[in-house]
Amino acid sequence: MALVSSVHKSHYQLRKFVKVVSEMLLCRFGVAITSQSHTIASDASKPEGERTTHSTYDIEDYRSFLTLYRQVGWAKSDKPSLNLEKIVDVLEECSNDLKLRELTSYVRREALPKMKGDAAVVTLRRLDSGGQVLQELDGHEILDAFLNGEVFHPDPKHDKVIEFLGSVGVEVWLQTWLMITNVVLPTLIGCQMVFWAIRHFDILAESDYSPRAFKLWLDLANPTKG
Repeated sequence: MALVSSVHKSHYQLRKFVKVVSEMLLCRFGVAITSQSHTIASDASKPEGERTTHSTYDIEDYRSFLTLYRQVGWAKSDKPSLNLEKIVDVLEECSNDLKLRELTSYVRREALPKMKGDAAVVTLRRLDSGGQVLQELDGHEILDAFLNGEVFHPDPKHDKVIEFLGSVGVEVWLQTWLMITNVVLPTLIGCQMVFWAIRHFDILAESDYSPRAFKLWLDLANPTKG
């Protein structure tokens, strides 16, 4: 009886994860960041103020997207937990398939360290007049301040980070670029891989997916079709 209850709980958890991930991937912001280039380019021959070209991000769409992202990429105490790391644990409990283990190992190696802030790629630094670093922030720290200092439940402990970003004139697009390229996009790609694997390895059935989510799964499974 306990085993049946555990399996039911795991499947309920995975169904909720599938639902949230499909909504993330199909929402306007999710479609934008998975399809656009995030390259920053500079052309010294152009007038000052026009030298840098970069992606633009709709901040209101981003705020809306984060209500979904928070469940899989940040929150740890939700019940059931939809945190990507917890979902990977559940998948490995559900199946010993070697191909699935290769996929979960990849997600653990490539996505989870970035999601958790353990693999900073680019940082912002504030230097004193002698070139010494006074403060340094990576994309995970900026995302923490944005999520928990502005978007959801503003916490005064993030005020110093928000003040720093304002005081050094870091443009909103650059803050957003750091959050997306360093943390959000790698996490979203990891979620997409797990979303695909849950059905591919028969852990959930087609009936566990909404029609919209299953169509997304088919598109991921057959990327050259349609």
